[in-house]
Amino acid sequence: MTQTKRPPKNPVRFTTTVVPYILYLLHTSQPEERAAIYPLLEGYLVRRVICRETSKNYNRLFGAWIKSGVKTVAAFKAALIDESNTVNRYPDDAAVRTRGFPAHIAAYPACLK
Repeated sequence: MTQTKRPPKNPVRFTTTVVPYILYLLHTSQPEERAAIYPLLEGYLVRRVICRETSKNYNRLFGAWIKSGVKTVAAFKAALIDESNTVNRYPDDAAVRTRGFPAHIAAYPACLK
């Protein structure tokens, strides 16, 4: 009996848990706010992947952001700062650089500065 090979595990796991939050922004925020939040949200997720941070609490995080009405850039930045000492922390430039990424990548986007 031949055994089928499974594809290798992908170390980079992307999440769909953020989709409800993206839809929430789409239906509740102004276009200019969305245009500013989306790159910050992307940077948050990419930095966490680079630093190999867990994604297992995203459902609670994004649900809490929806419940508390995080739909402006100011509210988004404040929400990230509130998470700075938790499992959902925003990896800073130094954390990204320790993973071997150059400064220009580590600085994208510098949303908490």
